[in-house]
This record gives sequence, C-alpha cells and structure tokens, in this order.
Amino acid sequence: MKKILSILAAVSITGTTSSLVVACSEPETVLKTIEFDKEQDNEIKEFDTLTIKVKNRSKLTGLSITTSGNITATLGGKNNDEISVKAGKYQEPSKNEGNKIDNSKNEASLTLTAKNAYTEIINFTIAKNDEAYKEIKLSEYNPEFKVGEEKEIIIDNYSELVNFKVTANSTKNIAYKLVNNKLKFKAKSEGSISLILSANNAKESKTIELKSTK
Repeated sequence: MKKILSILAAVSITGTTSSLVVACSEPETVLKTIEFDKEQDNEIKEFDTLTIKVKNRSKLTGLSITTSGNITATLGGKNNDEISVKAGKYQEPSKNEGNKIDNSKNEASLTLTAKNAYTEIINFTIAKNDEAYKEIKLSEYNPEFKVGEEKEIIIDNYSELVNFKVTANSTKNIAYKLVNNKLKFKAKSEGSISLILSANNAKESKTIELKSTK
C-alpha cells in the first residue's frame, strides 16, 4: 500500500468532463560538489607538476577536465581520480598603459565538469623557478670524423631537459637524428654541420660544430 501511495505522489492528474490527462514528473537530479582530498595550492612553479586527487570520483558521472593558460593536465590514476597538472615556462610580466604590472601571461586555470556535479574551477599562477633551469651537458666527443663513419653524442642530463630539440644549418654532408638521449651522426660526404641544442628550461642553447673528412 505504501508503494502505491509513493507512486501516486509523483503523479499529477488534470482533467475536464471530456478528458483525463495523467502526467508523471521525474525526480529532480541533485547536483554534487566535486571534492578534493586536500586544499589546493594556487601557485605552481614553472615546469613543475602537481597532483590533484578527486575525493568523491566514484560518485561523479562523466568527469572531464579542460585547461586554459600555460598549463597542461591529464586525468589518470588507478581509479581515474588523479589529475596531473604541469606548468609551462614562466613569462616575464609586461606593463600596461597605466604602467601597472600585467602578469596575465602567467595566469592559468583548470576546469572540472561532470554530468551530475557543479563545475569546479581552480585558478593557478605560474611562478618563476630558477632551480629548474639546467645546463645542457654532453659526453666527450671528437668534432672530426671520417666519411662513412657513424658517431654519437650522449646528452647526459636529457631527462632533466624540457622539450629538448636540435636544429641544423644543413644536412647535405652529415645526417643526424635524435634517439632518446643519443644524438647520432653519419657522414655522407666531406663537409661540416652546425647544430644548435636547446630546451625550454636550458640556461642557454649550445652549438656543436662537426666536420667530416676523407
């Protein structure tokens, strides 16, 4: 009897002398609040990564994340409840018309949404991190080698460098390729090559001059 009464409570009946309309109303969805395991730090140092854990992940439907500004974020972990946020390079503030400091280039945000929850936005400020800047360190190498020979230079601190890349003035005489932490060369003919090594967090770029001989 109680079950029948609960069903009737969700049914509204309207009618006239010639018609009867029964309308069933669906229960209203109660939105949840996205909860975290601890209070979030709103400052993140350039190139650093911080982890945010969603405390009530199992109660959230279709959790997704988006970012704005110079940060990237990925959702993962054993229960898909951990967000890794990585900061990009700090940019020097500029001055606007009123000679006021404009630090907007270092402002970023992480937005969390779920079908059954209120949207949550976490704002970040990217701070300078002098300790993150590294010198590009190389193994010893001979700048001259014979045509047909293959040589390699090891980037000793490759794992510390962010977005390490190599550019060359020409590959006509000497071909090269970067394989993980190894820079490999092969001399196709007599000549030379100039390579510039750089990284987002390198203290300065490094130039390598190589020469192939017969």
